[in-house]
This record gives sequence, C-alpha cells and structure tokens, in this order.
Amino acid sequence: MIKEGGSTMKRFFPVFLLVAFSAVGGCCVHAGLKHPEARQTIVDELKSDTVALVHKDSDGDVSPWCTGVWIDKDKVITADHCVRAPIEALVVELMPGDDVDDNDDEAMKAFQAAREKMVQDLEDGFKIQYIVDKESTGVYREPKAVHTLRVVKHDKAHDLALLVVDDPKDVPAHHVASLADNTPAVVETVHVMGHVTGLYWTYTRGLVAAYREENFRPVEKRGKKGPFMQIAGEVFRGNSGGGAFNDNGELVGLASFMPPAPNECFFVHIETIRSFLGRPIPR
Repeated sequence: MIKEGGSTMKRFFPVFLLVAFSAVGGCCVHAGLKHPEARQTIVDELKSDTVALVHKDSDGDVSPWCTGVWIDKDKVITADHCVRAPIEALVVELMPGDDVDDNDDEAMKAFQAAREKMVQDLEDGFKIQYIVDKESTGVYREPKAVHTLRVVKHDKAHDLALLVVDDPKDVPAHHVASLADNTPAVVETVHVMGHVTGLYWTYTRGLVAAYREENFRPVEKRGKKGPFMQIAGEVFRGNSGGGAFNDNGELVGLASFMPPAPNECFFVHIETIRSFLGRPIPR
C-alpha cells in the first residue's frame, strides 16, 4: 500500500487465485499520438496499453491493487513490489509465525530466513490475475473476464518485474506501449494511467520535477537503486507499476514509490527499464 511517509506504492490484500474466463485473442501495435492536443485519443490508447492487476477480497469483490503496462503482445512490465506483495501475503498465511518466540533472536532469524527463502522460491512462475479496460464493469464489480500472468523475471533493487501471459490463447485485444527514445525534459508534461485507490483506469497528468541520481539517500534507505524520474502530480496508491507517458504516448517511466512530500512520486527511469527488458529471461 502507499502510505504517506514514503512507503512503497501498493495495497496489501490477502491473495485469492481467480479462475480465468475465456476472452477474445489478438493484439495490435501502439500508434503514436500525432497531435498532443487530442487528449481523448491519448487517454483511450493509454487505457489499452495498461492492465489492472486484480484480486478477490474476503467479501468476494474483485478490485485492482496495482497496474501493469503491455510492452509486447504477451508481456507486461510492472513494479517488483507489486509482485512481492501477494507473494509475501501468501507466505504469511503459510508461515504465520504465531509459535515463534519474539525474545529468541536465533529462532527469529531462522524463521525470517525460512520465510524469505519461501518468497524467493515462489517469485519465479508466480501467477497473478489481470483484466483489460474493456472487461471492467465498474468499481468492485465482477469483470467480464479475468486472465493470468506469471512472473518470469524480476529486479528487486530497481523495482521491476516482467510477466508473461500464462495461456497464449487467452490474450484480450490490446495496444503495446512503445519505449521512448529520450527522457522528457524537466517541466515537461507526462500522462499517467493507473487504478488510483482501486478506481479503474484513472487518468492524471504531472510534470517532470527532477531527475535523481542512483544512490540519493531516500532510495538508499529502501535498498533501491536509481536513477529515478521525479514527477509532481496526482499519483497515489494503485498507480504502482503503471506508466508515465509523453505526449506521443510513449513510455518514459514506471511508478515506484512516493516520498514524504505531497504530490510527488518517483518513477523508474526509462533507461533502467530498457536495460531490464534487454536482459535474458532466466530459464
């Protein structure tokens, strides 16, 4: 979950695997926006570039908890902490730790090590449910279809994860986001698409406020590595893993975390994303 004071941008929910329904296959390539003033066009295209990572809560309601971006016909990129959240929740269910003595340092270390080992074992191949825009029927309402992605690559330090569709025959129609060749200049407008506080496909705009180096202190404290693009704008929990896009609809960053300051958010730098996608998928 995102909290003020600088916690990562995710909502913490218990994990319930959803049953995938059938859907129309196929995809298409993202078309760049020729005229930046055509705002409705870019909103529609960014919706198609973006998925909602969803879960079913204890009341049986399906809702989004993080965002992802199509970077290929069968691949989605998101924030690593979005992937780790449901894994860690599952591990807590499997290893509650109620019988561990808090005053026994050795027992606590062994327990934490075992829990972290379970997280690592679950990371590769872990399955996450998603929907696309056309399948949403409203907030906290059952979507028309639910599909499955599985984790194939992740980078905790840079807060990135790559997911691939679990069933190649079950891929709804969508656009694919193009990676920008250049970073936007400071004060340039960026377009953000995500699921703010569980509200599907919320569009907001922001400004590039600054670029931050690899190891500036707020990032070091989280064990993360930059560089980051700092955006001033209305970005909140549920935007995690979602993209910032330039006026041509090209991906320029991925939402990672908020500092303890109003209307500020740090996005993974486009060159970090490009490098991550260029590395081979582990076998």
